[in-house]
Amino acid sequence: MNEKINKQLNAYKRSLENKKIQSNAYSFLLVFTILFFDLFALQSMVDITVRRFDIHESLNNLVDDLVYKNDSTELLKQKLSDSQHYLAMLENAVPTDQRAEDYMVDLVQTAAKHGYKQDRLSRRDGIDNYAQLRASFQGSPDQMEPFIRSAEAQDRLSVINSINYSVVENTVNLELGIRIFYLDR
Repeated sequence: MNEKINKQLNAYKRSLENKKIQSNAYSFLLVFTILFFDLFALQSMVDITVRRFDIHESLNNLVDDLVYKNDSTELLKQKLSDSQHYLAMLENAVPTDQRAEDYMVDLVQTAAKHGYKQDRLSRRDGIDNYAQLRASFQGSPDQMEPFIRSAEAQDRLSVINSINYSVVENTVNLELGIRIFYLDR
């Protein structure tokens, strides 16, 4: 009976040794799998996570830029609507067509306000969106400077580019060369 128990005990020991070898093999496979996963899969997961974080950051920056541009656009839109009431004044100062006749009428009326009468008035078209006017007036020497200032101060964009005058018996013969500008659309 002792032999039988010894045999069973030896068989049991061999079985335990086989199970120990199997356990060591499985442990080795588990450690190897973990290390293999660490080397390849974990690095890949870290790269993907970092890439996603960078994409998220760049999207946040793009959203911030779009919000800033939207705010800037809204501000410009507000300024544009605020400036619309100046458009009529600007179109009067620099109209989209010549309207030289209107300017000449205004100039003759300004001259009459200062006691000057029109002697001669002529117009010649310029090359670059302007018309050249030549106007001759007669009037009092005392009113020459106020008349010229009033002619310069008209709402229309214009330049007095020549002034010739002569005084004969307390009367000024005044000749003005004026450029009036317009937009050609």
